[in-house]
Amino acid sequence: MNRVKELTGKGIRSVLMIGAGFTGAIAYFATGKMWAGVLGILFHAAVIYKLGDLWAPY
Repeated sequence: MNRVKELTGKGIRSVLMIGAGFTGAIAYFATGKMWAGVLGILFHAAVIYKLGDLWAPY
């Protein structure tokens, strides 16, 4: 049971934040604007944390 909490807790959020950085990089390269990349990171991070709070097992 501890392993499940470990995988669904902060560890998985760290992995998903790498995805947020990737999203920002794609937005930057697609538009050529730095602010679009930063906005992409912030939007992706907000969605990740909101979904993580909704489906947290504890």
